[in-house]
Amino acid sequence: MARDDNEGRPPSCDAPFDAAEIVLAYAALEADTAECSCVCQPVDPVCGNVQFFVDDVPACSDLVGISSVSTVVECGNAPATATGYVAAGDPELVGGACFPDASSSTPSAEFAARSTLCAAGLVEAPETCEAGERCAPVPNEPFGSELCIWSPGDVECPTALDYQQREVFHQDVVDTRGCTECTCGEIAGTCSATLELWTGDDCDGTMLAEIDSGGVCEEVDGVPSSTRIADVDADPTCGSSSGAQPAGAATPTDPITVCCR
Repeated sequence: MARDDNEGRPPSCDAPFDAAEIVLAYAALEADTAECSCVCQPVDPVCGNVQFFVDDVPACSDLVGISSVSTVVECGNAPATATGYVAAGDPELVGGACFPDASSSTPSAEFAARSTLCAAGLVEAPETCEAGERCAPVPNEPFGSELCIWSPGDVECPTALDYQQREVFHQDVVDTRGCTECTCGEIAGTCSATLELWTGDDCDGTMLAEIDSGGVCEEVDGVPSSTRIADVDADPTCGSSSGAQPAGAATPTDPITVCCR
């Protein structure tokens, strides 16, 4: 067998090294790990009800009237038990989810070395072959001058023959590289709202004021009988992501053992 270590287009197996199909054997597999990333994005945040307080003292310390204003119901009646001062608490974030936004990039798995193997038939050379020997032609360029033998599998060179320079090549790759699953924690964060205060029930009559949630006690001129959420804003966050780590490996398969003199 003749062997040529080469790049680019492999040489052809010309006579007398054309006794079998050309064999391409590869070595030095290069396969970097996958690049993985994971970002958690909040989706569909839901804010809960707003606590609305009415009082008759400037600090809203007596809390003589409390009602819960829904962020989904159009209008709600207020506790008209006091006059002058109002406040609204921030709604809590009560729903939503964190969506894992994962990405990965896996470099190609490539062999850095290739050898072309060409098998020769036996030749008649009575002037050089002694009785019981078999003669093979000497390889010409671009093949190396040494003669080799090869066998499928990862095997030892035959000890009875003078072919002890052993190398193992491969013909294929099993590639399981990738990234582990990207996962996210629970959604968290805060909400805020703006309330309209109306003199009549069911948000009828005159709008007395707009107040922002946050618990600040404000003075209003009149008695609010109903309230409506004019605006609600969610500021959701997601905890740190987990997973998205490189996993798997690229493994050369279909070994060929080449033994040269």
